[in-house]
Amino acid sequence: MKKFCLLLILSSALLLSSCHKTEEASGAKSYAVSLSELVVQPAVDCSYKPSEDADAVALKKIVFNYPTENVAGEKVTASAAIMMTSSLYESKSKAPFMVLVHHGAMTDNAEAPSVSETSDFLPLMSASTNAIAVEADLIGFGASKDETQAFAYGDVNAKTALHALICARLWLLSEGYTWEDKLANVGFSQGGQTAMHVQKIVDTDSFYGSNVNITKTFAGGGCYDINTVVDESIANYNPPLMPAVIWLGIASYNALTGLGVSNSDVFVDESILDELLDKSHDMQVNMTGNAWSASLKDDMLNADSDIRKTIRSRMEDYNCFFTPKSTSKILMFSDSKDDVVPTKNSDELFDYFNANGFTMTKIEEGEEISDFSKDNVYIRYSTGTYGRGCHMTANNIFMNTVANELAKNW
Repeated sequence: MKKFCLLLILSSALLLSSCHKTEEASGAKSYAVSLSELVVQPAVDCSYKPSEDADAVALKKIVFNYPTENVAGEKVTASAAIMMTSSLYESKSKAPFMVLVHHGAMTDNAEAPSVSETSDFLPLMSASTNAIAVEADLIGFGASKDETQAFAYGDVNAKTALHALICARLWLLSEGYTWEDKLANVGFSQGGQTAMHVQKIVDTDSFYGSNVNITKTFAGGGCYDINTVVDESIANYNPPLMPAVIWLGIASYNALTGLGVSNSDVFVDESILDELLDKSHDMQVNMTGNAWSASLKDDMLNADSDIRKTIRSRMEDYNCFFTPKSTSKILMFSDSKDDVVPTKNSDELFDYFNANGFTMTKIEEGEEISDFSKDNVYIRYSTGTYGRGCHMTANNIFMNTVANELAKNW
């Protein structure tokens, strides 16, 4: 494990640098930023009550803006939040670990981690009274709210999060905070996809691999292959998987990269796209029951059509199939009755890992789960229900489980 002093030396070097991008010999882009380029807001008070019987945990939240890149590779200003207990904020004692948290899909800017009073931070903050958590607003929210959101662009979102982590550490060090070199990389749904892409980048890019040491990745219900989401959702629309995931994905791809298809060739009513990309609208607008399937043109319902093949070919560039380093530790979760992100996403990634030299153990649905702390495990479980609330129920189970594991093993 890298020593904390190495991180201190690295961050000190970043303090002296100006923001620039350089090409390494490998061709990978590096990232450096000066402290003066961060805009840090004063800390605000918040709290978290783990349960009705528990006392509320007093927290401090620090929001900051920092430079990163959008899907087009253009420099943009993004935002993120740091959270820690009020006692740690005041005492500046050494934190036992850090948590990099990734939010799920959303269309309302009010839900962004830097804006919202609630967050995926909160269940994790009960894990240790001295942990430091960092969560980025992905592109399209917070300071970058005028950008089209980078939904399901795994590598872009992962770098947005990694840049937030690097900048958060830079500011924390400048303020006198220190921590053990332990990092939990955590996310569910789109956050699960982001968490796995963070692992991918750290394992395959020498710059990020030397800057960030992930102790363990906890990824749940992620859309690791957007084509699986599209295909499974269309094939199993009765009962429906939540269609907003499909629409938001296709809308974002069309808006950001020119998917190579016309919206009028995909949708009966193109206004669905406008409503999804408008962050003032609810994600579920015009998409209840099975009515959404009638919004697709016939060729979109045909897996062998040219338009479906074009979409599949384009989206394959954004999947998350990679081989982790042998030293990497990954815990995957999926709910077999997930109505938003098909479990097939996780099944396929599990199969890919094992077929390419990264051995994982699968705990099948119904098997007793006594120890979540084991390394490289895929837990395929069931909440026992199916329906619109299944995905959120699975998210709550996932976050609470991760919080309990961090409390016990970190």
